Formats: sequence, C-alpha cells, structure tokens
Amino acid sequence: MLAGSEIKSMSATERLQAKELLLRSFSGLEDEVPSPDWHGEVLSARLAKVEADEGNFSVSPNSKTDYLPSVGGADLAFLTERIADS
Repeated sequence: MLAGSEIKSMSATERLQAKELLLRSFSGLEDEVPSPDWHGEVLSARLAKVEADEGNFSVSPNSKTDYLPSVGGADLAFLTERIADS
C-alpha cells in the first residue's frame, strides 16, 4: 500500500492519474460497494424530470478530458508498478 508521504511526493498530475486508476478499480464491483440512499433519490428525481420532459442536462463530449489528464503509456506503467510494489 502507498504511504501518505509517497502520495504527497507525487506531482498533481500523478495524483490525479492515481485517483483515476483507483476509481477504475471499482468498476464491476457495484454489489460490493453499496450506494447511499440519497444517491438513489437524486437519480429518481432526475429521471422523473427527464420523463416529464423537464430535464435540462448537457454533457460535453470532452468533459472528462477537460479537467483530468489522460492515463496512458509510461504514466500508466509507472503508477501500476508503484501500486504493485506496495
């Protein structure tokens, strides 16, 4: 496991990339990580707005890349290696 001091020594880009890898690691584990009750309530309210044609949602096709650096190549190998070593 990475120590807090190791995380603090990472650049901001490295920490964002590590965060992205960590979040991706939860993919497929929905049954093991329960959502809080309020989350279902928010989703139900949004769905009701959409069904009533009152929804006003917009998503940029680049929304993720607008604020997070991509993880790839050497950066991915670096982070995977650091995580595996811990």
